Amino acid sequence: MFELHEALHGIGHDQHTIIEILFTRDNNQIALIKAAYKAKYNEELEHHIHSKTSGSFRHILTSIVSGSRDESQHVNIEQAKTDAIALYNAGKYRFWLRLPFSNTSK
Repeated sequence: MFELHEALHGIGHDQHTIIEILFTRDNNQIALIKAAYKAKYNEELEHHIHSKTSGSFRHILTSIVSGSRDESQHVNIEQAKTDAIALYNAGKYRFWLRLPFSNTSK
């Protein structure tokens, strides 16, 4: 809990720590983290994320912390194809998407 708070609270924020903590947890674990964060810091984790992040990083963190990620093992192949085409088309004319590594959160 302390690591997550410090990662959000420091100058800027430590994206690697935030990602490691939040993106590797299931919905139940996220709910426990949120409850413990509220108890320890008297602040909602979502509010802290919203006040300390911005742009796409804020959007994805807010989505993850909502704890409503589909955790089923079912894969809709047709939807995956449609999503892949949409993502490809959205980035087709953006050079930075073709780079081997891009840090777009700055």
